[in-house]
Amino acid sequence: MGSEDLTRSFHAVNQRTVRVRKAVIDAHPGGMEKITSRLGDFNAERLLASGIAGLGPNAGVDVKCLHAHVADQLCRPADDDSDTIGKEILRLLKVERGVAVDGSMNDCW
Repeated sequence: MGSEDLTRSFHAVNQRTVRVRKAVIDAHPGGMEKITSRLGDFNAERLLASGIAGLGPNAGVDVKCLHAHVADQLCRPADDDSDTIGKEILRLLKVERGVAVDGSMNDCW
């Protein structure tokens, strides 16, 4: 995967996180009002605009919190490997470090 593909994937993951967060807040009556009352207008808007691990829309391709990308990938359906960073971290853990990353009903970490 080239750097342009990785950049597109990174931005898509962040945009998906924004959509999911908005959907969760909108699904709860008074959700946005509760967020705004606790955080204030400025921080509530920042929360709604931020992607994975709190990255803002102008963050470029600064990757932080690899665990957040791993969690994002693990929460996706088995056939959805669109969090390229999370997918690669899981691959490295499995192949390079021998960490069991697949999990099961009997082997939960």
